[in-house]
Amino acid sequence: MSRFLESSERLEKPMLNAVGNQAKQLIDELFPQIRLAAFENDGASIVEIKFGFEFDDNGAKCAVASEGKVTFPAKRVYAEEICSR
Repeated sequence: MSRFLESSERLEKPMLNAVGNQAKQLIDELFPQIRLAAFENDGASIVEIKFGFEFDDNGAKCAVASEGKVTFPAKRVYAEEICSR
């Protein structure tokens, strides 16, 4: 982990790209529920997205996992990507 802290700038851009790609993928998969929730809730819909980061021992790779859900009607989706410098 200390190696990641020393060279984190090289891994930050791939991580940021992974977060953006996964957010887009999750929202794309959730669009039917987003529209239905908005229809049922006076035009409002809330999406929750969580991201998790797991770094390898030498700091060269990071797994980025994400989960998104719409509370009503409930649907959860999951995405994961490995980033390396």
